[in-house]
Amino acid sequence: MKKLLLLAIPALIVGVIIAGYSYARINNPTDTTSFLSAAIISLNGSTSSTQTFATSGPALSISTLNGVHTLSLPTSTASQTGVLNSVDFTKFNTNDIALSIVNATTTSAVAQKKFYQAATITDISCSTNGANITIGADERTSTTPDSAGTDVFNGGSLVCDSNENSTSTFANATIAANALLNFDLDTLSNSTTTLRIHIKYTLD
Repeated sequence: MKKLLLLAIPALIVGVIIAGYSYARINNPTDTTSFLSAAIISLNGSTSSTQTFATSGPALSISTLNGVHTLSLPTSTASQTGVLNSVDFTKFNTNDIALSIVNATTTSAVAQKKFYQAATITDISCSTNGANITIGADERTSTTPDSAGTDVFNGGSLVCDSNENSTSTFANATIAANALLNFDLDTLSNSTTTLRIHIKYTLD
C-alpha cells in the first residue's frame, strides 16, 4: 500500500503541472513566462521558432558546438579580407607622405625624416625655386642625428633644379627602423631660397 501511494504522488504532481499549464494557456494564451520563463522567445527581434546565423562576407565564419556560437574573423593579408593586426596598424599609422621643405639659404641647413619601420627607398626627387642646388643624403641613427652616416646617393649627391630631378638607384636604399634619413646642402645659389625633396619608399 505504501509503495502504491509513493508512485501515485509523483503522478499526481505531474498531472497538476500539466493541468495547470493547460489552464494558464487557455485563459492567457499570450503568457509565455509563467511556465517557460527560461525559454528564448526572441533573438534580435525575431520570434521565429528556428533561428539561423548567416554571414554577409567570405571572411566572417560562425561555428556552433554544444550551445556555444563562435564568430571568427581572420587577420587580413594580401589575399584575405580580415582585421588589421597591431603590427600592420603601426605601419599604417606612422607612415606619412615624405615631403620636406628646406629654407635653402645656407649650407648648414638640413632636413631629416625618421622612419618608424624599416623601409626601402625607391625614388627621390627634388626641385628648387631658382638655380641648381646639390644635396647629399645619408642614413643616421636617431641617437646621433648630427653625425654623418652611410651615404644614400650613388656618387654621394643629387643635383636639384627648377625642373625637378630624380633618381631611383642608390648606394644605400634600405633604411633601418627608427633611423633618420638626413639631407644636407653641398652647394647652393643665392638666387635659390626653397628646396623641395620628395621621397618614395616602401615599408619592409
